[in-house]
Amino acid sequence: MPAPSRHRVALLLAAAALSLGACTSAEPAGTERAFTLPGAGTTIDVVTSTAGAVLADGQGRVLYARVPAGECAGECLAQWPAYVAEGVPHPARPALNPLRTEVIGTTATAGGEQVTYAGHVLHRFAGDTTPGAVTGQGVEAFGGTWLPLNPNGDPVPAPAVR
Repeated sequence: MPAPSRHRVALLLAAAALSLGACTSAEPAGTERAFTLPGAGTTIDVVTSTAGAVLADGQGRVLYARVPAGECAGECLAQWPAYVAEGVPHPARPALNPLRTEVIGTTATAGGEQVTYAGHVLHRFAGDTTPGAVTGQGVEAFGGTWLPLNPNGDPVPAPAVR
């Protein structure tokens, strides 16, 4: 079988590039997109903590959402760093954790594509210094209460003080 000509290879590469370009779209800031296929990029995991099973980043640091949701900028981001996507966010260990892949996504923010889970924008807490620590659970700051999320995407309230 003869080798393909350079012209034919160039045409095939051009067609592939056009096909990929047709798959992209411009979306307004704040538009949430869901990703269902794992790939290279940011991971979400589930860790066991004193708050129970909660979402964490790939290094085991607990991820939080602010309730009610709202913008976090300036000093807020210094204390609650955004969990920014590097590539497509996906479960760290798909076969071993109960994450709902259909609710993992991103939303456009001033700092880049921030990871979301079940519609909640995810942040770390600067005060959590070890994997699995939940010292930010129940902190009231910057217009809301910061809570870790369980694998269903529900905020885990802080235990009642007795």
